[in-house]
Amino acid sequence: MSRVITLLSIGCAAAICATAYAMLDRDSSGRIAAPPPPTGPAADPAAGAGTGESTFAAELESARKRQSAAAIAALVDKLRAHLAKMPRDAAAWRELAAALLQAVRQRSSLLGVQAGRPLYDTLPHEVETDLDAAETALDRARELGDDTVDLHRLTAEIASQRITGLSTALKWNGRIEREIELAGERDPEDPLLQLVIGLRKLLAPPFFGQDVERALEHFRYVAQARPQDERPAIFAAMASHLRKQRLEAIAWLEQAVARNPDHVFARVVLGRLRRGENDPFGRDVTPAEAATGK
Repeated sequence: MSRVITLLSIGCAAAICATAYAMLDRDSSGRIAAPPPPTGPAADPAAGAGTGESTFAAELESARKRQSAAAIAALVDKLRAHLAKMPRDAAAWRELAAALLQAVRQRSSLLGVQAGRPLYDTLPHEVETDLDAAETALDRARELGDDTVDLHRLTAEIASQRITGLSTALKWNGRIEREIELAGERDPEDPLLQLVIGLRKLLAPPFFGQDVERALEHFRYVAQARPQDERPAIFAAMASHLRKQRLEAIAWLEQAVARNPDHVFARVVLGRLRRGENDPFGRDVTPAEAATGK
């Protein structure tokens, strides 16, 4: 059965729960519109996720783009060592949560993408352990006064990783929406928040609130605001594919691969699209495909 890669499962609470999606247009992510295209110089995503108080965020972005589980794990260890010496560094606690979240995502980076389906029926122990640690880190950052857009966005993303079915969707969707609303109050134009909102609209089941056109608006904004980040181009390609715009989807994936040649899933799906596969996003990347990158 096709599964959803963890990065794309941001917001899957609503994807499981019909009631939640019937209310999508009234929820927080539905109320936060895609901003107009940025007109000034774009921020360097390597500077961090929004606040960029230290070099940790830049290291995480580098490890993420290289898809290096070892580099992500090393950064987690480095942050923990730093926090053992400086336990009142709120930004570092938040960055630890971001690194742990990326470790969870990296485990599923080659899995197929399908709207409305969570990754796991039951969370694997290592996933649950990292999510618990990430949530604890955010709680500590919050206790130390962190009230940034990043803290609330990460809280929503981590909660969304816990969705495994209807009951967990009902449990977590309210918190996800509250945290998106709080993040939007702090900076509705934050590109990573806009990415989260676009994914919620993209990954809803078609009959329970999916809005591909509006999702694409969010991804276009993020792609311009973060010109070195391949993820909005990948998701825009999926939106274009769902709109049956094959050449547009290919163009978006070519942009994604140009931004990050190390992104195996993007390279493989681009090859599938060029060959005319009907569901290029929907199946896992095979070992042979990963080895050849196409």
